[in-house]
Amino acid sequence: MHKIFVDTCVWRHWFTFKAGKPLPQGRIRQHCESFDKIYDLVRSAPDQACFLYNKRIEDELGESLQSEFSKHALPLSQKIPIPLTRCDGTYCFDDSIIFGGEMGGKLRDLLSIQGYPHELKLEQAANDLKEGDFLYNTTPRKREFDIEHLESALEARADLFITNDEKTILAWLQSASPKYDESHPINLIHKISKTPTSALLCVQHQLSSPSRL
Repeated sequence: MHKIFVDTCVWRHWFTFKAGKPLPQGRIRQHCESFDKIYDLVRSAPDQACFLYNKRIEDELGESLQSEFSKHALPLSQKIPIPLTRCDGTYCFDDSIIFGGEMGGKLRDLLSIQGYPHELKLEQAANDLKEGDFLYNTTPRKREFDIEHLESALEARADLFITNDEKTILAWLQSASPKYDESHPINLIHKISKTPTSALLCVQHQLSSPSRL
């Protein structure tokens, strides 16, 4: 089974694309067109491939896109756990793991590798919370959501992690990769992380017969 973890931004942009609404930039449209082809390939071969998602994906898409996600994504998707998350108001007692798994915490270096004092900023954000505020709405905590997705994909042994976030996630991994051994989890996730456009050929190779290429 070819397993493809789809980042929140890919689903959000694709739903916007399918609805005929404006997209933020031309490159995003290209990625949506590529994901449209990936989606059709997976839909035509459900015994060979599936999409992966976790509870965080559903939360980030929100109620406004829940019906689209349920209609288009869930029939072709497998829910997987988050190997390390926080009990901060977003945690639901599904199959996610607060402390555990093989990959939980293995990508945390990415949060500070560019000099950002993540732990200090997170502590400050927690201390500055006012009544009715939640840690999961603060910028430092939101930075951890990308890490949770990446670790979730590794925990599930995903074959691909696809995202439209080139400036943050993919640039993050590209910058960090040379600093670690080839077998380090940062390089394992770097190897499988692609935009839908760069991932399309991989999926075609895996799922298409020669006559369909």
